Amino acid sequence: MSLGTPRDPHAIEARRDAMLGRGLALVSAVASALAAAPYAHLHDTGEFVSVAADLGISHPPGHPLASLVLALARVLPFGPLPLRVALVSGLAFALAVPAFHRLVGGLVRATLATGPSPSLTSARLVEAATTLAYATLPAVLLQTGRPEVYALEAAVLVVALERLVRAAFAGPTDAGARAATSAAFFLGLGLANHHLTAFLLLPAYAFACLPALATWPSRLRAALAFGPGLSAYLLLPLRAHADAAFTLGVPDSLARLFWVVRGAAFAGNRGDAVPGTLSDRLADVGGAFVAQLGLMGLLLLVFGLLAGLRAPRTKRPTLALGLALIVPLVVRAHLGFVAGNPDALGYLLVALAAAVALAGLGAAALAARFGGQARAAVLAASLFGFVIVPSVRWLGDAELTRATQVEVIDDALVRELPYGAVVFLHMPPTVFRAASVLADEAVRPDVTVVAMPFLTYPGFVDALARTAPDVARALGDHVGLPSPAALDLLVSHRPVLVEMDPHAPEGLSARAEPCGAYLCVDAATPGLDDATVAERSLGRARRTARTMGALGTAAHESGDRELRGLVALRALELGITSAEQGKATSARAFVGLARSLLPDDP
Repeated sequence: MSLGTPRDPHAIEARRDAMLGRGLALVSAVASALAAAPYAHLHDTGEFVSVAADLGISHPPGHPLASLVLALARVLPFGPLPLRVALVSGLAFALAVPAFHRLVGGLVRATLATGPSPSLTSARLVEAATTLAYATLPAVLLQTGRPEVYALEAAVLVVALERLVRAAFAGPTDAGARAATSAAFFLGLGLANHHLTAFLLLPAYAFACLPALATWPSRLRAALAFGPGLSAYLLLPLRAHADAAFTLGVPDSLARLFWVVRGAAFAGNRGDAVPGTLSDRLADVGGAFVAQLGLMGLLLLVFGLLAGLRAPRTKRPTLALGLALIVPLVVRAHLGFVAGNPDALGYLLVALAAAVALAGLGAAALAARFGGQARAAVLAASLFGFVIVPSVRWLGDAELTRATQVEVIDDALVRELPYGAVVFLHMPPTVFRAASVLADEAVRPDVTVVAMPFLTYPGFVDALARTAPDVARALGDHVGLPSPAALDLLVSHRPVLVEMDPHAPEGLSARAEPCGAYLCVDAATPGLDDATVAERSLGRARRTARTMGALGTAAHESGDRELRGLVALRALELGITSAEQGKATSARAFVGLARSLLPDDP
C-alpha cells in the first residue's frame, strides 16, 4: 500500500525556478524603489506626473497605456505624486523580471545541456546573475527610478521577447503557436505605450514567430491578439474634451487622432534633420551601449552570440535576439542620440535585454566547457564583473535620488508667482515642471500657463479658450507672443510674465525687465514718474537677485548637469536682457552665474 503519491521531480524544480524568479522580481522592485526620484526630474517627466493625476493626454503618440497604469499612483497613500508615479513605474518593470528570468533560463539550459556534466546549480546561478545584471543596469535603474513611460515599455516588451524566443524554440507546434500569439498580445500593449520602440521589435517577432504560426487559423489568432493591447488608444478620444490639466493634442476626430498617434510633431527628428553624421551618432549609441554592459558583459555577449549561432538548438533564438539588439541601436542612431539624455537610453532597454540575455548564454557556454572547481571559478569571476561592477558604479553617480533641489526650481517657476499671473513659457522642460506642480499640488488655480512650443498642436488654443478666454483672445491667430496691443490689454488686468527666450520678439526688453525667474511685462502706460519707475525696478532687481542666487545654489548642490544647464540658460538670458537695458553690473553678475554653472560649455 502506497503511503503517498510520489512527487514529480520536474514539477518541484519548476516551482523552485518560479520562486527564484519571484525573488528576483522582489530584488528588482526594492532596487527601483531605492533609485526612485522624490520629485519629477527635468525633461518631460513632469508631463507624466500631470497625466497620472487626471488621465490627461501626453505628447504624441499619447501613451494611453502609461496614462492608465501610472494613474494607479493616486491610490498609494504616501509621498508626493512624482515619487508614487516612479514607484509604480519600477513595480511594473519588476513584474516582468520573472519573464526575463525564464527567457535566460531557456537559453542557459539549452547551452549547458551540451556540456560534459550539466549542473542545475550552475544553471540557476547563471540565470539569477544574468537577471540581476539586467534589473540593475544603470539604464534600467534610471528609467525605473523616474516617472516616465520607458520602464513600463520595457516591462511589456521583455515579456513579448520571452514569448517570441519561446516560439523560436518550439517551432511549428501548438506550444509555439501559443507563444507567438501571446507575444503579439504584449507587442500590442507596447504599441499602445511607446509605439516606436514596440515597432523595433517586430523584425525579431516575424523571424521567430512566423515559422511557429504554420497554419492560417494560428496566424489569424496571432493577428487578433494585437487588438486588446491597441484598444488602449480608445482612451485618447474619450479624454479629448475632459479639460485635463495637461492635454497635448485634442483627438476628437479621426484626423486629429491620427495626428497624435503617428507622432506628427516629431516627424522631422530623424536622419539629416538631427545634428551630426550617421557614423557619429552610431558611435554615440555604441558608446552608451558598451558603457552599460561593461567590458565583461561585452565579452560575454560576443561569446554568447558565437556559441548560440553554432548550436542548432539555440541558433534561431539567438538570431531573434540579435535582431532585437541591432535594430533599436541603428534606428536610435538614425533618430539622433543626445548624450546625457535619459530618454535616449530608454529606447535601448529592450536591446539591452537582448544583449544581457545573450551574455548569460555566453556565461553558460563558458560553464559548459569546464567542470568542478574550474567551472565555479570561471563563473564567479565573469558574473562578478558582469553584475556587481556596473551597478556599484551607477549607485555612486545616481543623480535622480538627489533631485530634491528641484523644489527650489518649483518655488521660483510656479509657487511664488503673482496672483492671477499669465506665464508664457518657451522651454519644454519648464512647461513640464510647471504642469507637474500644478497637477500634483493644485496650489495655483489662479495661474494660467501658456506653453508656447505647443500652440500649433490641434485643439490647444481651443482648450485654452475654455479655461482662460482672455488669454486665448490675446493670442488670436499668433503662434508667438500676443501683439503689442493685445499684450497691453492683457497686462491691464493680469500680471504677465515671460520666460526668456532667444526668439522673443524684438523690443520686448524695452517694456519688460527681469523679475524673479522671468521677465515681467509692463503695460504701455505713459505718465509714470521717474521715482515710481525706479522704485519698482529696484524691487524687481532685488527679487531677481534673490531668486537667481537660490537657483544657482540649488543647481550647484544638486550635481545634476541638466539642472545646472537650465539655470545657466536662464541666467544668461537675464544677462542679455539686462545688457540691452544698459544695466551692466546686473548683466555681468548673471553671465558670471551662468559661467560658474557650466564652466566648460562654450
